[in-house]
Amino acid sequence: MANGQPLNDYAYTAASYHYKLVTKVLVTNIKNGKEIEVTITDRGPNKRLHRTIDLSKISFSSIANLSDGIIDVRIDKNY
Repeated sequence: MANGQPLNDYAYTAASYHYKLVTKVLVTNIKNGKEIEVTITDRGPNKRLHRTIDLSKISFSSIANLSDGIIDVRIDKNY
């Protein structure tokens, strides 16, 4: 990852080009209202895929079913 640490699917982390590394953001699933705090630890492929954020597996599964794939979320930096 961009922060020099290996990827950990069991850490509450995310990748985003829109936020500085080690920034904590609150991600809310718009459909069901579930939310999770994650730390930005990587830049990820989301820019070329036109995504704002890519969540780690454990983070995503906390707010949606893994089979949902891509979901609409709200991201709050200062909450």
